[in-house]
This record gives sequence, C-alpha cells and structure tokens, in this order.
Amino acid sequence: MAKKRLIFLTMIALLVILVVSMALTDNEEKKPVFRVGVLVSGDARLAKLSGLKEGLKTYGYYEGENVHFIVKNARYSRERVFPMARELVALHPDVIVAAGGIEAEAAKLATEKTEIPVVFMGVASSVETGLVKSLRNPGANITGVDNFHVELTGKRLEFLQKLLPEVRKVIILYDPIVRPTPFSLQKAQEVAEKLGILPHLVAVNSRQELGKILSPVNNHEVDAILILPSFNLESATHQLVEFSFQKKIPVIGVYAEEVEQGYLASYGVSFHSQGFQAARLVAKVLRGQDPAGIPVELPEDLRLVVNLSTARVLGLNISPFGLSYADVILDRKQEGVGPGD
Repeated sequence: MAKKRLIFLTMIALLVILVVSMALTDNEEKKPVFRVGVLVSGDARLAKLSGLKEGLKTYGYYEGENVHFIVKNARYSRERVFPMARELVALHPDVIVAAGGIEAEAAKLATEKTEIPVVFMGVASSVETGLVKSLRNPGANITGVDNFHVELTGKRLEFLQKLLPEVRKVIILYDPIVRPTPFSLQKAQEVAEKLGILPHLVAVNSRQELGKILSPVNNHEVDAILILPSFNLESATHQLVEFSFQKKIPVIGVYAEEVEQGYLASYGVSFHSQGFQAARLVAKVLRGQDPAGIPVELPEDLRLVVNLSTARVLGLNISPFGLSYADVILDRKQEGVGPGD
C-alpha cells in the first residue's frame, strides 16, 4: 500500500513539473519580438547599424531572440531613399531607425499619418532643418542623436591648421542638396577668416562629376581639402583618397572610418559610435516611451583621428603640437593607436 502511494505521489509530482514546464515554455514562446526597420542611404552607414545592434545588447535586445531587423539600403541612390521609407512603413515595424539626415527626412515624411516612431542615428542641425522642434522636446514621432556636424565644421579647420600650420588655401567640398550645408558653409567661412585661411567653396552634385572637378587641382594651388557631410561624398571616399595620394593634397574628413581608408584626419563621432549611442533611445521607444518627449542627444564620443601613414605618403610634416590633440593616431608602421582609443 505504501509503495502504491509513493508511486502515485511521484506521478503527481511529475505531472506538476510537466505542467509548470509547459507553462514556462508557453510564456517564453509568447515573449514579444520587436521589429526594427532600418533605413540606410549607403553601405558606409551600415557601421551605424553595427553600433546599434551592439548597443541594444546592453539593454537586453538581441537579434534573433527578441528583436528582428528589417534593413533597407538605398546604396547611395537618393531617389530610392523615400520609396524605401514607405516600404518600411508598409511592413508596420515597431520603430524605424534612420541612419542619417536624408533617411530621417524620408522616415518622418513616410510616417506622418501613422503612429510608428522614428529614431535617427546621427543627423546635423536637427532643429535648424525642422526635423525636430527642439532638442529638449523634439515633438511629433521622432527623436535621435544630433551629430553636431555643423558646429564641428569650424573645429575641423582649426585642427587642420594645428596639424599643418602652413595651410592657407583650402578647398571645401559640399553637396548643395544636403539641407544643413548652408549652416556648415557659414560656419566654415567664419572660422576660416579668423584663421587666415582662404576657402574655395566647390559644390559637388554627384559622385560622377567629382573627377572633373578635381582633375585640374594641384598642390601648388591648394594646401588641403575639407569635406562637408554628405552621403554622396561618403560614397566617393576611395576616389578622394586616390586623388589625395596622387596629387599629394591632404583631405580632412568627418568620420574615423574615412581616416582608416586614407584621409589625413577627421574630427567628429564615428558611424559606429552614433549607432551605439542611438541604441539607448531605441530601447526607450521599444519600452513604450513617446519619442516626442525623449530629448535629442548630442554626440558623446568626439575624436580627432590622425593617420600618420597617410602623412608619410603625402610627404607632410605633422606638427607635434597639433598631434598632441589627437585622440586616435593610426600608424601602420607602429600598429598603434592614441590614448583615446
């Protein structure tokens, strides 16, 4: 009798364990999987997506477990960005993450009649261009990281002259269609006047015309080239590096990734860092916060990156004083980096 009772109790215990196990499994299966739409204008900005994924892990969001990414890449075609934003909206994601200015404009326009929130991973002059109402209260359905590019334009010129004190004549390449460009040009001209630099403003409407623009340029007439933010110019980084090496003219860019490819220097926040920082805002949205009340953030990881290997190829003597400002120093010869890395 006791043996039968023991068997009965054992069966009851196993049944309870089975029921609890099934309940837990069922609960896990019902765990929500968030759909994150990502709009990217070109391959270079996929580094922002990499940073976003890494950053979201720190908030408990893992690709393949509780978050699914739907990526639309326009591959540097301006005409494809806006239709792709509408394609993302039609898929009803929980949030759309825009990799830059043109992507944010497209996403905001496409979501006007929806409740889909938008988070941008680095845009310039988000208030001045009307993307948000203010940094503290962005309003509507959008928030993100303002990369401060307009304000940093002047600093890039300052660092250029610190690195190369003899610089006087600088070509400034810009994309006239990019909305923050007028603000950047104004800042560049103001700072150039204070530094005694003669800026030569050159509009680049497409990657295809860049070669014709640069062909007659030589290092007897120009000391350096400054690049203003533009996804068109981002797509021409390799072309500009080849020009720089051929004509022995240094190029100052916006992102660390460009310096890794051969620009002499850059000052700003890397693509990866912009995505990583934006992850905090995306996490807030996924947890139910209204983007209209989430303040726009300014960049947290500004770095001056200098490529000494490029300096040697160009035959430049970098000022030790200017180099002391560098956060990261790339040097294949030493295979080292600066204290900021």
